[in-house]
Amino acid sequence: RETMLDDVHRGWLEKEGGGVFGRSWQSRYFVLSSTSLTYFEDEAARDSKGEIDVASITRIEPSAPLDKPYCFSLHTTHKGGKTYHLAAADVHQKEQWLHALAAARRGGFDRRGCRLFLVVVIGDERRERSFFVVFFFLFFLRIGIG
Repeated sequence: RETMLDDVHRGWLEKEGGGVFGRSWQSRYFVLSSTSLTYFEDEAARDSKGEIDVASITRIEPSAPLDKPYCFSLHTTHKGGKTYHLAAADVHQKEQWLHALAAARRGGFDRRGCRLFLVVVIGDERRERSFFVVFFFLFFLRIGIG
């Protein structure tokens, strides 16, 4: 699989899915871009197992009501209102994913995922100013994640 230029965040998460014998958790490799959250069987897989349109995410719930540690939920309009339950390996990774998802949902990352762009339009002139992630993080402390 080729590296996508607009990746915002990538890494392993567990995803709750339905199986023949009921619900189960499967490890999946997730790639978040500015427009989609795509998941794969592993890092080398060329074909995705699924994709969630970032625009379809209506709410990010940081504490999912499940017995799994470091869980969070993505409520979407996908498939008539599907909720995706995901779990990170630790609290640090969970926070990274929550911030990255919130940023992608709001369209706040540039292509490298390391800067927040502020577009200023003065008359007919359009100017872009970029700020490092520290300012982005402070922004989320002020407005919240969900």
